[in-house]
Amino acid sequence: MSKEEKLKAEPIEVKFGFSERKHLPVVKVGTVSYPLWKYRYAKRIGKMVAALCLDEWGKAIIYSELDQFEKYYLPPFPLKNKTVLDLGACCGETAYFYLQHGAKKVICVEPDPTRAKLILQNKQNLNLNIELINEFFVPKHLLLDHDFIKCDIEGHEIDLIPSAKELKPCIVEAHGLNIREQFEKIGFHVVFRQKNGLFLMTNYS
Repeated sequence: MSKEEKLKAEPIEVKFGFSERKHLPVVKVGTVSYPLWKYRYAKRIGKMVAALCLDEWGKAIIYSELDQFEKYYLPPFPLKNKTVLDLGACCGETAYFYLQHGAKKVICVEPDPTRAKLILQNKQNLNLNIELINEFFVPKHLLLDHDFIKCDIEGHEIDLIPSAKELKPCIVEAHGLNIREQFEKIGFHVVFRQKNGLFLMTNYS
């Protein structure tokens, strides 16, 4: 049996986790980790695939019950029948995570057209209740009906600050000490610090 045939015949163990050197989150295939937006280039699994678009073989084992995600990314209330506003949705990996934890719907705001295409593929392949907005975040998106916000928008999270009093429970990746300090002034606190100057912050206990 060739290596490719063996890969197709056996389950592929896929795990999610954090990377302090590059970005969070990452996906780990065996002993190799990939930033999620590069995962579709993983040669190890034999062909070009998109992050989480793995059901074409029906062999992948996706672990969504992850200690780190559950610790930092879940809100302080059950997600059943709730809507998550996912700002900076990347390939749909956190949308998948929230839906697996009971969310009724995830609104994905993602400006990159390649990643937006992957979100749509994930929505179709995995039958996800996702609404995609292929735009850069602007404050009007906060007017969309939602119960919880996950925000990772590469420095533009500072645009949340003028709406601080109206923000729903929120997990934000703050890029840099200055932005962290501005969020602290409006009541956010750090729950996870990376060595590369990124901070996960929340406005809840």
